Amino acid sequence: MRFNITSTIIKKYLIETILIFVFTFSAIMLLTKSLWYDELLTTPLVLGYNIKDMIFELQYDAHPPLYFICLKIYTDIFGHSIITMKIFNIFIELIIIFVSYSHAKKIGNRKYAILVLAIFILFPAIYNEIYQIRMYSFAPLMLLMVGVYANKIFLGNNSKLNQILFIVFSILAIYTHFFAIIGVIFIHFILYTFLFKKNKESIKQISVFLIITTISFIPWIPIFFQQIAIKNDNIGDQSSAISRIVKNIIYLFYTGNYVDRSNITNYLMTILLLLATVFVIIQYLLKDKAKVKIPEFHPVALVAVLIPVIIMSFITTFSILVTPLWYSRYIIIFFPMIAFGFAFFIYNLNKKYLYIYISILSICFTQKIYSTYLATSNKGLTNYSNLIDSKILPNDIILDAGLYEATYFKEIKQYANQSNKSKNLVFNHIYNWNVNLINNYSELLNNRNSFWSPKFKDDSVYVIGNSKFYLKEMHRFEYSYEAKGIISIYKYIR
Repeated sequence: MRFNITSTIIKKYLIETILIFVFTFSAIMLLTKSLWYDELLTTPLVLGYNIKDMIFELQYDAHPPLYFICLKIYTDIFGHSIITMKIFNIFIELIIIFVSYSHAKKIGNRKYAILVLAIFILFPAIYNEIYQIRMYSFAPLMLLMVGVYANKIFLGNNSKLNQILFIVFSILAIYTHFFAIIGVIFIHFILYTFLFKKNKESIKQISVFLIITTISFIPWIPIFFQQIAIKNDNIGDQSSAISRIVKNIIYLFYTGNYVDRSNITNYLMTILLLLATVFVIIQYLLKDKAKVKIPEFHPVALVAVLIPVIIMSFITTFSILVTPLWYSRYIIIFFPMIAFGFAFFIYNLNKKYLYIYISILSICFTQKIYSTYLATSNKGLTNYSNLIDSKILPNDIILDAGLYEATYFKEIKQYANQSNKSKNLVFNHIYNWNVNLINNYSELLNNRNSFWSPKFKDDSVYVIGNSKFYLKEMHRFEYSYEAKGIISIYKYIR
């Protein structure tokens, strides 16, 4: 009897079942023990500290503590392996899928809900971050929940429960990622504007939302300012203005991986998906609004797409003109919102265009999974490492050995700048690191043509003194810290 019920549900929701299976299979296939620099900030924090000390050490990161706390609790229950930690993100993504589908079905119908599911699962963007031990699944979930309850209030379901949950998820969101805070501010501002325009007496309700949400962030303010002081001007992409703009435009559509960027097929398919998406947006904007399906959702769909675009445009402009704050990957925080809005645009296409777009998206998705698997699979890592393994010599230098990475290299000299001294001393009594401190980089680089660094510069160039060093190759290096993993280090040539 139980089997018959399950079989009936699968048949009834066959498309949804296929999409969720495709997502789960793809996500698991991309799991790897390989870690990049930001993950090296996460794993020792979660594995090596209790929650109280972990929060203190987050002054050396750039984001609030909620993700780290939840991951700490999760690993204490399910284990400390790298794979176990990465599976946490897959669980979170499945929750996003369930929430997105359920809410889309309530405000629209099954067809619209399936399209939201398809956009979220098939778009290349989430497969850039899903296997990383960072908050790039957790922050989108929290911000999505803020949007869901803001939308419920916007559509007239202004119950006490919805108001409470709106505030709760707003508080949780601002404790997940720095730019989730900005997302919450935008959502609150738009909702407040609507409520006040609809009924000026709602100022009391608005004041309650605003005061509670603002007060909730006060405990983090001291550490927040410490993070800013420590990071100084090195908290965003410092590549050229044109490079940053291009990265922002193609990030969501890029079908390649970030190890091998020479495959022309990936760029052609990225451009194809980008142009197809622009076509969909234009078709929707030109559509007679009297013929729009689910017309009451039209303003919400526009807002869901415009908020991320406005935030990305504003912060990128600020980063170019004032100081770097933004990396293109941060747009993933807003992707569930984008999926809601963009799926609504597709929902209002005629069938021919809809099928063409979904076909293009499916092909690009397949390419994304294939190219990413080549970079993340054990076979791919082994093949890539074997090509350059002999190029790292015992006396080579790892530059900028800072908080964590110095422990991962045994036979290679490690050096840290004096600016890292205080951070190193915090941990020296625990790990007994053998790190040589230098006064400045030129002291180390005199008469040397190259160095290795765990830090990857987005523009692939280090400028030290009067010399420029260009990224030439990368190597994956195994390490062990309670959990085994692999770190990427990058070689720079003068």
